[in-house]
Amino acid sequence: MTALHHLQVRRARRLPVPLPPKPKRPLGPPVVCIFRDVSIRVRADVEKAGVTWDQFLDELAGEERLPPLHLVTTLVAGHERHALAKEIVRRRRAIQKARREGAAQASETLQAFWDARAAERGAPISILERLFGRPAS
Repeated sequence: MTALHHLQVRRARRLPVPLPPKPKRPLGPPVVCIFRDVSIRVRADVEKAGVTWDQFLDELAGEERLPPLHLVTTLVAGHERHALAKEIVRRRRAIQKARREGAAQASETLQAFWDARAAERGAPISILERLFGRPAS
């Protein structure tokens, strides 16, 4: 009879079941995220990754898939969590604003290129020519 079967039988017969063994090492806090191949469990792990706390927050806010804020805020003490969440949201909005401005500038440059090309041809550029770069025949 295996140990698992033995425990199941004891439970089924409502006999006392021995306690599970204690872990050999203390269980640490859960991994919040993986940053530069380092498992981030506490704030000190950020420095093991070779960056400062501010650099970590900047890179974290710049990621497309930001880990949930309630997990990231567990890296700091309880009274600092609300301020940290606000700081991450502020950084995230600043990065998104910069990306939008860059995308708008790229769109304006592309539109100017299309307008210059249309002026050279003298006729409006067709959709197919815009998509494939050559006139439809």
